Amino acid sequence: MDCDFASYEALKSIAQARKSCRTFSSRPLDDDILQKVLDVAMLSPYASGRKNWTVRIIKDGETILNAAELVQAHCKVLSADVREDMRDSFEAYAENFVAFKTAPVLLVTEFRVMPALSLMLGGSEEVGRWERENFIKSISCVSMLILLAAESLNLGACCMTGPLLAHDGLARLFKIKESREIGAIIALGYKSQEINNG
Repeated sequence: MDCDFASYEALKSIAQARKSCRTFSSRPLDDDILQKVLDVAMLSPYASGRKNWTVRIIKDGETILNAAELVQAHCKVLSADVREDMRDSFEAYAENFVAFKTAPVLLVTEFRVMPALSLMLGGSEEVGRWERENFIKSISCVSMLILLAAESLNLGACCMTGPLLAHDGLARLFKIKESREIGAIIALGYKSQEINNG
């Protein structure tokens, strides 16, 4: 079969256009548009072909603001342990971790580490770390498809892992089972005029 250069060029164009969006329009996101993004996410490859991941949808504005406050509070605690000459830089950088607060929707990718090979090898810690990293890399594939799907629909999106400094608090807020971990928080919505690179 010959290469489909038209499809390649379309994909390349979407990838080139994609920029991280950290400020969003107040326009709500329709459920059918959101479903289109999720439909593409569900096509992602995943470690061992297992479907031990999901994408949690957070649309409640109060929950989103509570998440931002939780992350800010956690970063304030961490700031006390930062070297004094670097504290201002840390605090300025940490402001990026709550850029999701203006998004109408958060997509929270979550995954479960399911040991298999490490159990076969008698609980090998080395293989256990490798397995966990495999699932982290796999959930990253899901996140990338979400970003490309969002851009194809002219939506703004930003994949964020900085907020995961407050992982345990966010997991409780989002009601994520203890056996699961958050892979990323993806802010999603219609783009505002101000778009940031990244």
